[in-house]
Amino acid sequence: MCLNHQSFTKQFFEVSSRVPMKISRLHQLFFSTLFLIGSILSLSFGVFRAPARAAFGQWVFTPSPQSCYFLSQGQTEFSFDLQADGAWQGIQRTKQTSSLSAPEKIFSGTSMADLRAFLLESPCGLSTLAGEMTLELKGRVQAGQTFQLVLPSNPSTGYLWEVEGGVANTTITREQIQMRQMIPRIGGMAAQSISLRALRSTIATISLRYHRPWETESSAGIVYRVQAEQVWLSDLAQSLSLHVPSTAMDSANPVDGFPKVSTPIPEQIAAAQELPTAFNWCSLGKCTPVRNQGNCGSCWAFSTVGVLESKLLIADNNSQDLSEQYLVSCNTNNWGCDGGWFAHDYHIWKIPPSESQAGAVLESSFRYQAADLPCNGPYSHPYRALSWHYISTYDSIPSPAAIKQAIYTYGPVAAAVCAGSAFEYYRGGVFATDEKTVCGSSLVNHGIVLVGWDDSQGVWILRNSWGPYWGEGGYMRIKYGVSNVGLGANYLVYNSSPSPTAPAATTPPPNTPAPTTPPPTTVVPPYPPPTTEPGPYPGPQPSGLINYLPLILNWFLP
Repeated sequence: MCLNHQSFTKQFFEVSSRVPMKISRLHQLFFSTLFLIGSILSLSFGVFRAPARAAFGQWVFTPSPQSCYFLSQGQTEFSFDLQADGAWQGIQRTKQTSSLSAPEKIFSGTSMADLRAFLLESPCGLSTLAGEMTLELKGRVQAGQTFQLVLPSNPSTGYLWEVEGGVANTTITREQIQMRQMIPRIGGMAAQSISLRALRSTIATISLRYHRPWETESSAGIVYRVQAEQVWLSDLAQSLSLHVPSTAMDSANPVDGFPKVSTPIPEQIAAAQELPTAFNWCSLGKCTPVRNQGNCGSCWAFSTVGVLESKLLIADNNSQDLSEQYLVSCNTNNWGCDGGWFAHDYHIWKIPPSESQAGAVLESSFRYQAADLPCNGPYSHPYRALSWHYISTYDSIPSPAAIKQAIYTYGPVAAAVCAGSAFEYYRGGVFATDEKTVCGSSLVNHGIVLVGWDDSQGVWILRNSWGPYWGEGGYMRIKYGVSNVGLGANYLVYNSSPSPTAPAATTPPPNTPAPTTPPPTTVVPPYPPPTTEPGPYPGPQPSGLINYLPLILNWFLP
């Protein structure tokens, strides 16, 4: 026999009235818990049942940023069971690296559109591009059937999707992989298209891995598994694919919204002089160790910082590790892990709201974490450049002679390139694969540093930000003109300083006068700022005992 809500409440207070006023905390907790469970049982029957399910269901079925916190804390697995009518249930399991496994979280939906929203739009989904991931899809295929899966990717990080198994997969074979830039700025997201063909009619499993090809010993931190044995795999792939408008990039201006002019008082490149046929600043000891941007599209910050670090070595033989995270977190241009542009202004005159002066920040003051973190300033700014300038224009590729002269006169230059899968697979030698079609009208998608050249091979010496195990110790020899390398090439002017100590907040650094003319107008990129309006998923979930209510409901409500 089940108590209704009214009779249970009456009996509870009759018991409570006989308990002494100075009841122990343990007894209070016991009776409160008993009352809570009784209330749930009474809600389980009668007219309250449907509203109770609807209310508590919100905690079970939709993820929030807080529920996805464990993505960065250990190995996380999302398993989904998809039915023929589109209804699905999912569960999140996380094995933490520092303690016991986190509590399991349950999700569900009524259509493949809901599943797509979870996998592509939620804070727990694929579009977060949170490092190495595995996507496993299981469904029905028919011999000879071809289909396509389009997934989010970021080629500026060195990560890309690959079909696991290769020729060993006797059920499905990969036909083609293509990439197309979606966000027209260096470090921006792309859409990667994988074409597949079924070799025989069966229930097949296709496993895709998002990783860096040269990091062979790494393992996936996040695994997504979709079991859909009653669904055609082609239908599932189509439902889970990114929608890429055929004309989306044709009308996009590649670098709209980025600084079209450099700092005031344009610095003229020294008159052309006879240059050596080969030159490399790194061979002269004027390059700091190669850095690693990780899974964040912050190449723009690394190319900006890389140039200034070399200028300190050239001017003062001063080797410093400067903070890229400061540019990622403190810029006011809405740039971050989804891309940006060369940010020299913050090392010269531009002052974020939290700071009292412009200039570079030391890595030890704000360490790189490959994430869009709050600025949390102020910081000390011990180094400040004088000016920066495009060799030609922001949207053009200067002549090889002009780039060489700038490198020889001013040091390594920041520039952009169009990086595709061949660029990511580079292991050494002369890179001559032209991948400019990957970027389309965006022209480029990755920020790098050019540190020298070699005319005998017709190559630039390119410094990347993917760590020392990519390419030739983190560097590449790339043919002149390949993959739009050199677009927007720019150099930095820095005066030698007698002391690396930070100047007073109201005084410019020694020998580095503040600009005497107004700073250039920096157009904000054509992307809306973050909004505070609620998204399709709720905010923080209730904490404490109430978190267990969904589990209790699932137990008592079949």
